[in-house]
Amino acid sequence: MAHVFAPLPSVPDHPRLEEEILQWWEDERIFEQLRERTRGGPKWSFIDGPVTANKTLGVHTAWGRTLKDVFQRYKALRGFDQRYQNGFDCQGLWIEVGVERQLGLNSKREPHTALAVPREHRRR
Repeated sequence: MAHVFAPLPSVPDHPRLEEEILQWWEDERIFEQLRERTRGGPKWSFIDGPVTANKTLGVHTAWGRTLKDVFQRYKALRGFDQRYQNGFDCQGLWIEVGVERQLGLNSKREPHTALAVPREHRRR
């Protein structure tokens, strides 16, 4: 009996396989085709916040992002037109909080605007 699929290697080269798949997606315009197919369908999206700027990515965050990605793919396959906006920029908040700590500001009632922050703390 002939093999339907090529046999898998005993030790797959995952990075190479990923590059091949990504190239196939690009060559065949897979994502663009999906967007064309779902254009005009019922609208659906959610916005996933960014990974915190001052900590490393935890496995629990990776699991959550994977599940969210699977859910978006499911909704796309069901014909939903999506924005694909997985994130928003709130990294400045963590920088602001860090500078406030450095300056000893303990309350939002204390000056905390860019004008009140000494120049050497504004950009690093």
